[in-house]
Order: sequence, then structure tokens, then C-alpha cells
Amino acid sequence: MKYCAFWLAFLFMGSCKNSQEKLPYYDTPDFTPKWEMSNAKTFHQIRPFKLINQNNQSFTEKDMEGKICVADFFFTTCPGICPKMTKNMADIQKEFIQDEDILLLSHSVTPERDSVPVLKQYAEEKKVHFNRWKLLTGNKDEI
Repeated sequence: MKYCAFWLAFLFMGSCKNSQEKLPYYDTPDFTPKWEMSNAKTFHQIRPFKLINQNNQSFTEKDMEGKICVADFFFTTCPGICPKMTKNMADIQKEFIQDEDILLLSHSVTPERDSVPVLKQYAEEKKVHFNRWKLLTGNKDEI
């Protein structure tokens, strides 16, 4: 599988707006940064998964192939950091709306509440463009 670079939206907007620096990726809960390695065989790989998007369509790691992915984790009823992160994702969407290589992914951390209809309504309220930004839910173990 071709690799997909994951950038946390708040890091992207905060640290790289006018920078040529490469960002690390994070694959552990303690947020230990890992940097791109020169050997593609040792670069971070996304494990197989299956989630559902706001249009009730299956979404897997294969849907990310060849894309630069910007990912965040949220829940639709979050009163804290989520609205700011969603605004940052909306800003990224606006900036890259014509770039087919960019894919935004927002993973719900409360899939028991964030059903497909809830995500669909949230997407409409936040003006999420489906071709550029997927809101994802599914089995909590997959998220």
C-alpha cells in the first residue's frame, strides 16, 4: 500500500502554514513523534480497517492510497476543542478544495452517538465537501 501522511489538523495549521518543515506522524497514544524515514519499506503503514462515512459508504485504508491525509478525532456534541479543530479542518478544506491529492478525515470517538444520520447533519451544518472531507464512524476498535 502506498503510504499516507497523517497530519493532525491543529499541528498543520499552527506549525506549517508558511514553513517547509516536514511534520512527524504519531502512532501511539503518548504522542511520541516519528519522522519520515528515507527507506519507504520502513515508513509508517496504515493497518487494514473498515469504517463508514457520512454518506453511509464503506471507507477503508484503500480509499487513502495516493492521498495526503489530514486526520483528526472529534465528536459532534463536543463543547471543548472539537469546534476549533473542525474550524481548522474547514480552513484546510477551503485552502485545498481543488487539490484532489488532499483528503481530510474526521474520526468520531463516540460512534455510539455519532451515527451516519448525525454525521450527515453535522457535515451539512459545517459545509463539509464530501469529495474532500470524510466524517467517519464505525466500530470503536477500528477508530
